[in-house]
Amino acid sequence: MEIRYSRELDASWLIIDEEEPADPVSAKMAELAAPAGLLRMESRTTEEGREYRYAIDGLKSLEVSLSTREIEAAEIRSLMHSLYRVSNGLAEYLLEPDRLFLEPGLIYHGREGWRFCYDPSRQAEFFGQLQALSRFLLKKCDHGDAETSRMAYELFRVCHEENFSFTQIWEALEMPEPGAADGDEDDPEGTPKKEGFFTRLARFMGF
Repeated sequence: MEIRYSRELDASWLIIDEEEPADPVSAKMAELAAPAGLLRMESRTTEEGREYRYAIDGLKSLEVSLSTREIEAAEIRSLMHSLYRVSNGLAEYLLEPDRLFLEPGLIYHGREGWRFCYDPSRQAEFFGQLQALSRFLLKKCDHGDAETSRMAYELFRVCHEENFSFTQIWEALEMPEPGAADGDEDDPEGTPKKEGFFTRLARFMGF
């Protein structure tokens, strides 16, 4: 796998070159009918394998954003809520959480909220990646702010317990489960209405 970037006249792209083959159905679903919260993806066949291109115009990666400042409690909260909603909704589109990237350099944020990178050729255990992300957030949190430091530490602690879950994360961070209440201030996008299976299938088939 190789990661590179390209800036063209009309767009900026994150590009991932993969030699590993992808499941063709999952690849098409990710490209044509993926849920909200994922970076828009285009795929191309190359001599070496497959190229995935992700539109990142107007977006900044978590890593770049925190290179000159510290993360705050509200950002940790909204990031965890968005990650939960995206990972929990992938199965509705025949997609898998283990194909997400949770590296700080590949998690993006913009005016419409958090955006995650989905690679149909990738296989990396989701909660193992979340554990590494919690370590990064602990290092980058504002230790002078009691709420932020507590939230970052509790997230790190829970993510390093055996067989942890999002339910444990909500309890440790003293956060309601996403979708439990209307008007969640940490969900600027809102929780999208679920489409029926045949609606998604029709959109996937181009009807």
